[in-house]
Amino acid sequence: MKNTLLITTVILILSIISCKKENNQSNNNNTSTGTVPTVSTLSVSGIGTVSVISGGNITSENGSAITAVGLCWGTSPNPTTLGTHSNNGAGIGTFTYQITSLSPNTTYFIRAYATNGAGTAYGNEISFQTLQDSCSLRTYTNSVKKVFDDYCIGCHLTSSPAGGVDLSNYSGAIATNTAYLQGRITSTVTPMPPTGLMAQNEIDKILCWIQNGRP
Repeated sequence: MKNTLLITTVILILSIISCKKENNQSNNNNTSTGTVPTVSTLSVSGIGTVSVISGGNITSENGSAITAVGLCWGTSPNPTTLGTHSNNGAGIGTFTYQITSLSPNTTYFIRAYATNGAGTAYGNEISFQTLQDSCSLRTYTNSVKKVFDDYCIGCHLTSSPAGGVDLSNYSGAIATNTAYLQGRITSTVTPMPPTGLMAQNEIDKILCWIQNGRP
């Protein structure tokens, strides 16, 4: 009788332990990583011949930290991060971004995106058409020199060019790193000129010139 009671007790204890393990395993398997973020695409502005400004608004991470946000764009609908896209940081909130190196008189599709542990979410799609312009005809002499003279040579003269960047003549202009130049004339943080961004049509003249190989 005692042996039977002992065996029954052991079986009961083992059953309880087994149930606890199953419950713990079930709880671990059900650990949620949340759902994809909530994101919308900002309206486009500053449409030029080779550039446009847009952005995104991420209003909720939905239970999982957001690791990347940005814009996707292309000439076909429903662009994704597998194609051309920007990376504009992480977390919730609003961001803006200027897309450059587009083609004139071309229809593009754009969407904001946000990525967290559950995946990538996309905002509403917006389409726009870049302006038609004789971008291929932009040269230093007929377009860019005047822009540099009007906005840049106050800081970038041959005698004492700021940052070692001389924009007072063609030799100095083509010696300037294109990524640096493009970044400065489109930056809202450290713009060139330092008083603020130039008008979009002036920026586009330089961007077209760079795109054409700086003739």
